[in-house]
Amino acid sequence: GRAIARMMLPTMTLSAFVNNTPLVAIMIPVLSEWAKQLRISPSKIMMPLSYAAILGGTCTLIGTSTNLVVDGQLRKHLASAGEQVHGFGLFDITWVGVPAAIVGTEKIYESEIKAQVRTQVYKMQLQEYTVRKKALDEVINNRLLAAEAARLKMKEEELLAKEADSKV
Repeated sequence: GRAIARMMLPTMTLSAFVNNTPLVAIMIPVLSEWAKQLRISPSKIMMPLSYAAILGGTCTLIGTSTNLVVDGQLRKHLASAGEQVHGFGLFDITWVGVPAAIVGTEKIYESEIKAQVRTQVYKMQLQEYTVRKKALDEVINNRLLAAEAARLKMKEEELLAKEADSKV
């Protein structure tokens, strides 16, 4: 959980000004090494890395190519309509991008917390299963031992009877 939070804010900030693909490509080996140091699976932070880059890109005009395409289409439309051409400024979409990035970050963090809870539940269920299995194995072994003891007792009595019959 903390690793994701510590990774997302810097990634989103950089992604607002740098293309997502090279940013993610640069961050992958860095985060892989960091994950090893934290003793967590690198896969736990790779998808959130990608989402952070996407969310950060929505915060500025140059953050993602889609924003530039929309700006170009707006300029083209205004020019064809004979209106004064003013596209978006660098931070004109920030008022939409930042709240979207905040909500997205909350959802990613919430998803990670739920995954951690599920993992703990699975571990507890496995422990419970293991304890029950051991108890059941003990009961079965005790019953098998009791049955084997009874069978041996019957065999012993049978052999004693044959021995007694052979002496007579």
